[in-house]
Amino acid sequence: MNRAIVRLSSKGQIVIPQAYRKLLNLTEGSELVLISRGDSLVLIPAADFAESSRGRLAELWGSDASGVDQAIAKERAGWR
Repeated sequence: MNRAIVRLSSKGQIVIPQAYRKLLNLTEGSELVLISRGDSLVLIPAADFAESSRGRLAELWGSDASGVDQAIAKERAGWR
């Protein structure tokens, strides 16, 4: 499944075929990013920051959440 023809409505809307919605786990309210590449358009699911950064900040915060509280306290102390 790599191609589908969709029709633009009078309101400028398109319907993403069900097979593609299932493939990408898109549901009502899902956000998509529209990218223009020359004379083409590309739609990709918008990345959820929390989901896409999962595990990447472990080095900064430590493997448990205690590092987060310490970092926040240190930052707040600097505001005074």
